[in-house]
This record gives sequence, structure tokens and C-alpha cells, in this order.
Amino acid sequence: MSDEISDADRLGRLEGIQRHLQSIEGKFPYLHLPNLFAADPVAEPPYIVSSSFIPESIGGNIRVIERQKNGDYAPLDTENLEQMLGSFLPGGYKQRWKFYLWQGEWDIVRDRQGYADIEPMFEFRENHQLEDLLGTDTEDFTGMGLSTDAVSVYVPQAMYVSRLPKSTEYQWHIGLQNIVADREPMGETLSLGSSDPTTNYLWFRYHLEEFSGDRTAFDESSLVDGYRFEPDTEFLRCYYASLLTLYEKENNDTLSRTLRYEHGTDDTDAFVGARERSQLLLFELDREEIRDRIERVFSEHLDIKRDLQFSLLYREVWDRLFFTEEILEHVFLVDPFVKHLLGADFWCRDTNSYDAESVFDLSMGDLESILEDLLGPEDSGGRLTLMGYEEARSSDVLAILRKHPDLIEALLDTCSDDDALRDFAEEVVIHSVEHALSTWANEETPAGGSFELWYDVNFQQRDDSVAHAGIYDSIQGGAGIATEVHDYLGTDDIELDSGVGSQAACHTAAADLTAIELLAEGDGDVLYNLFEEQRPEPTNAAEDTESSKSSDDSSGQDHPGDGVASATGFRGEVVDARDAVLGETTDGYNLSDLTTLAENRVRSLFETRETARFYAYVAEQYEAVEETVGRTPRSVDLLLHLDRDIIRDPRVRETYQRFAQGTQRRDLSELGERLEELTMQCVTACPDCLETEESDCVHGMKYQSELLNRRLLREVCLD
Repeated sequence: MSDEISDADRLGRLEGIQRHLQSIEGKFPYLHLPNLFAADPVAEPPYIVSSSFIPESIGGNIRVIERQKNGDYAPLDTENLEQMLGSFLPGGYKQRWKFYLWQGEWDIVRDRQGYADIEPMFEFRENHQLEDLLGTDTEDFTGMGLSTDAVSVYVPQAMYVSRLPKSTEYQWHIGLQNIVADREPMGETLSLGSSDPTTNYLWFRYHLEEFSGDRTAFDESSLVDGYRFEPDTEFLRCYYASLLTLYEKENNDTLSRTLRYEHGTDDTDAFVGARERSQLLLFELDREEIRDRIERVFSEHLDIKRDLQFSLLYREVWDRLFFTEEILEHVFLVDPFVKHLLGADFWCRDTNSYDAESVFDLSMGDLESILEDLLGPEDSGGRLTLMGYEEARSSDVLAILRKHPDLIEALLDTCSDDDALRDFAEEVVIHSVEHALSTWANEETPAGGSFELWYDVNFQQRDDSVAHAGIYDSIQGGAGIATEVHDYLGTDDIELDSGVGSQAACHTAAADLTAIELLAEGDGDVLYNLFEEQRPEPTNAAEDTESSKSSDDSSGQDHPGDGVASATGFRGEVVDARDAVLGETTDGYNLSDLTTLAENRVRSLFETRETARFYAYVAEQYEAVEETVGRTPRSVDLLLHLDRDIIRDPRVRETYQRFAQGTQRRDLSELGERLEELTMQCVTACPDCLETEESDCVHGMKYQSELLNRRLLREVCLD
């Protein structure tokens, strides 16, 4: 406990004790201290027991107070701090206490567009200059490169909220670049109606202390130099902006806007912080070894390198065109923008009409010319319009290219720079290892449970030989889970590299490849006949026909002595395609589950004999497209290939034309949807392999999957 207690803390403790005594009156003859700690805003971890039904958060508790219209205050509850910050920071609205609609008591900043004043919303326990925490002139966490002497970090101890009417109307104030609920300020506004904005919060974690745990060398791994166990460590989680997605009422337009924070009295940019205290298992990753392996992967797998180029492009478009420069109107335009450049990349490589090997080598004049051609009027054969994109005269992508050619050229130059790509690949590997360590620990050690994730996102700004990645308990003060994993690392025969690499085994990706292999190598009509013959039989992942190919564990390895049984009919074709895709690489796969998943994948394509025939033809073209682009084909690549291809089977050609002319949704053509069905759903990562909940990953609200790469991770770990 702290020796010095403020008047606000004393009031909060009295309120908490009063509520606790009222709650146990007539029920228990004794006072239970953990329950009392839960109502005490001054109690320090690990004694705080949150009253929230979400026990994993580790930032402690906060007292929540209602600011009523008559100016009075009424305590509501003691709640989990990070849950409250993730719901009520500026731009956040949530149904909570007694199912009323609530918002935080923040104010609009009149003289700064896009800022919210957080001072009236909180009572702060402490505040720090960001410069004192980081020890640098600028910060590298947010992407904004802020001067650290102009930013303060505030850690709250109480939060004020107000109740809104059930029929709340939202407005976006254009001049102030701010959202207003249930009132309309002076000036021009956009009506958002009663549709709540979608609000995500951008944050980062900073480790507050020097690592002090004893270092243990780890000879069993070539990537991990060593590890440390920190039994009591502390992070500061800093929220620095609200990312709002707004739905305009009149024209049904979608807008994305960013709200940053300031503290009015201090007249400074503000980050809102939550101290997180728990047990940490820290790994030291050998940067030199990782970079050497990345070079080998690049030389042996050019397709992985080119996939990474477009992941880097996605990050650059998100960071600069959307977040920093606010050129893209909303966050959902990032993916279409990249898809346009993917289309230009295919066109450049397929036609060989330009003095460039890829879109990254094109001049801005040539890029504009290609996009004008691909986005020509629909009635004159505009190709990308078949994906549902706007034609040239109304294309936002072309307009941005024409207005900001220097910026677009700079983005493409970054992606074509070998040093920048190697640095990006290194960060992708470290980030992927971080995610894989967590899932590996859950699967392979006695600990079970789940972990908070952390890696030093600024490791490249330091000239260290190692990069740090860690997993720590998701329970305040630690629950012994990290201890269990630490103890497990001290046992014999730990194969950490292969264990981490096996986390990249993605059943979704393998099932997609199996479906493509099956359809590409077979005749659509024959496969459909086999499929129809099997249709009455329910799919069973434990069929005897798979007994020689699968096991009950997750390794997917054959059991010595199993009888040899071969599947027949449609399932036999799926098994053969599966084996062709996996080859000898079966670690991490459950072959029986994979077969069932692939069967279900094909079943979704075989609506009719006509669709079976069409998808078989498209799958047959997949390899040609892959060879042309030198990377994982996307739906836009297949579409442009088919547009140039001579389809000789009149039945397939008729189906193609029907899909090209039909539209089932306003914003996406049927042909685009159909082709999306036969492309890889997991190009870099997905929830089946490395992705985690958005709120658990520092990049989750931005571009988590683009900063993960299951194939690169596997190649680096299994070298």
C-alpha cells in the first residue's frame, strides 16, 4: 500500500467499503479481504481482484463515477482499467451499467482539429514526460514521430462518465474534426444518425525497467541465444489515438477519422497509460542468424520475397496514405488501393510492354497509363471494373496517383529497396516468433492458459545483437503460468526451433492448396460425379480409410505398424491432392482434420456441375498465373489472366460471361466473389495459424496479418 493517500483516494476507499458492506449484509458473518481489495482503488496488485467478468486483463482497476446533469456525482463501480479505457476513451460509447448508453466525460478542443481533451474525464494517479520514460528526442511507437518533450503520459485512478439517452444521435463536426453525441455544436456537421461509430484504440507497450532476471543460455536453439525469467516486471500500455469508423446517414458514406488526445491544463499531447505488472519470460533472439536465414530464404524462395514486398506496401499505404497524410477517406480503402497495384503488377509482368519487371519499377507515367487501361469504361472492356472497382473517370486510386505522384513513387521505392525489405522481413520474423512462442507454450508445456504478447518494436533502432520477445501472464501479479514454461525450458530434449516453426502449419492454407491441386489435376465433370456418389455419406474425420495417414495427436505423423488402407472415390482424390501439397512437410498438421477441411472446401465450390467445371478450369490456370507473378496469386491476378485468356470450352466460357455480367452485391461483382473462392484465404497469416485477437496484438488494429508471415517463419525456423 502507498503511505500517502490523497483525499480522492480516501473518498474512493470509503465508497468501496460501504458498497462491500452493503453487498454482504445478512449474507456472511465475516469480512473477506480479497472482496474488499476489489472495491479499493488504492490496493496495489497482485491483491486487486477485478469485479469485471473478464479476468485476463492485467492493468489493475479504476473507480468509475457518474457525472449527473445536475452537477452531482454518483459512484458506479470499480472496474477493470483497460476494459474501461478500451470502451470510453474519446469516441467510445458503450451500453454498460443498468444497460444504459454511456460515454466518457471528455471535451472537444476548439483550437486544434482532431483532438479531444481528456482532462475532465479522469483523476490521474501520476503523469510522466514521455522524454523521461524513453530517454529519446522522438518516439518510434506511433508512426507519427512525435517529439517526446511535447507528450505526457497520464495514468488514471478514477474516470467520469455520463449517461446518454437511448435515442442518441451522433454528429461529425467537420471544422473541429470531432464526434459529438446528442448535441450539435455550431458549424457544419455530418449526421451519423443513431448508428454507433466503430471505435478502435491504438496503443503500444513499453517496458519500464531494466531486465534483471538471471540469463540462461539456450544451446538447443540456433535462433534463441538465451532467456530470462522476470518474476515481477512492469509494462506501461499507452493509448495514443482513437480510430473511428463513421457511417454517414444521408449518403450512406463511410468515413474513418483519428482522434488524438491532449491534456487541457498542461496544453500538451497526451497518452493515457495503464501500468501492467506480471511475470515475464523473455527470449533473446539472435539477429545476425535471423538475417542470414532471411537472405537464404530470399534467394531460394522468390515468391516469399515478393509476397513480403506487397505486405510492406500495405503497411506503407496504411501508415502514410491513410493514417499520417489522411489521403484515403477510410481504412477500408487500403486493401482496394493495394489490389489496384497488384493488378498493375500482373499487367506489367504479363504483357512485357514496359521497361520494368514489376509495379515497383514502373515510372508514375507508366503506372497511370496501366491503371487507365485497366479501369477503362465498363462497356469498353475495362478489366478491373469486373472486380467492382470504379472506372477511370471516377476512380479514387487514379485521382490519388495523379494528385500525389511523388508520395506514391516514394512508397514504391521503399518496397523495392533491398535494405528496407530486409529490415521489414526481420521485423516480420520477430513478430511472428512472438506469436508462435505463445501458441507453442500453450500446446507443448504443462502451463496451458493464455499469454499477453510483447516484443520490442523498436529493436532495429538499437544497435543490439539480440531482439527481445516475451510472453507474460495475463493475470495481475502472475499466476505461475510463465513459471511453468520457464521450468519446462530447463528439461531435456526441447526442440524450440521446430516447435515454433510448426506453429506456421496452417490447415486453412493447406486445405485451399489441396482444393486447387485437386481441381487443377482433375476433370471437373469426373470430380463432380465422384462427389455426387459420395454425397449421401456424411464426412467423418476418423474414417478407417485415413487410419494410415493420421493420428489422434496434432503432429499428423503416421504410426508405425498401422495397416495400409487407401481411400477411394472422391475422398481418395482429396487424399492424393493433400499428399501432393504437403510432401514430406507434415509437422504440425493433423492429416485427418486437414482432409475433412479440404473436402468441405471443395464442397463449397461444387454447388452444381457447372460451377465444378468452371472452378476446375480456373484452378488449371492458377499455376500459369503463379509463374507469371512470382508470388501468391490473388483474385485480381486470376481475373486479369482470364480476361486475356481464350476459353475454348464453350460451357466454361458461358459461365465466365454470366459471372462477369452478374452482380449480387453493389460493391463487388459476382466474378470477383467467385474467383476469391479459389484463391488462398491465408496468404501471410490467419487465425488458424499466427493471428490472434486484435486487442492482444500491438498491430491488431492496423495490419497484424501483413506483419506476420507463416511461410517465412517456417523457413527461418526449420533451416
